[in-house]
Amino acid sequence: LLPSSIRSQVVFRLSKLERVPPGVIKDLDEVLQEQLKSTGSTQSKLVGGVRTVADILNNMDKSIEEPILADIEKLDKEEAEKIRELMFTFDDLASVDDKSMQLILREVSHDQIVLALKTASDELKTKILANVSKRAQEMIKDDLEAMGPKKLSEVEKVQHEILKVARRLEDEGKISLAVKSESEKLV
Repeated sequence: LLPSSIRSQVVFRLSKLERVPPGVIKDLDEVLQEQLKSTGSTQSKLVGGVRTVADILNNMDKSIEEPILADIEKLDKEEAEKIRELMFTFDDLASVDDKSMQLILREVSHDQIVLALKTASDELKTKILANVSKRAQEMIKDDLEAMGPKKLSEVEKVQHEILKVARRLEDEGKISLAVKSESEKLV
């Protein structure tokens, strides 16, 4: 990881990057051969932007992600908001439709669900419990009550694993993770 003193500045600058001339790509290719496989293209390459930053931040621990976003917000509030809109967090799973939630839950273990719910919002807990059988609901509730203290890093790791499953299912076209604004929600 980058030193914390420059981390936010690098991520902010990356969010502002959009297209790079082909000649620059060729020069960078020597240094970044593993990251940039295609050379010689006559088109510019998308190497940054808010989508890239959102993807990077989605894969970071919250303890790193939140200060970076706060620093970007100090530099450019509008840019920070664009990044936040593209980020998808564990608690955002509460906004997916029931069919999508059921597909996600089929791909994760009972133990993962219980541990992930340790710090989840009440809204997400309700959503998950509504999408499992009555028997599974009782087991999850019992296990949550019986669970002792857990390291936050363990909980966040499991939440991240569940998000990876959800993103994979979205990439496969099986579900949609789009977070709807208040005006787009069904009533």
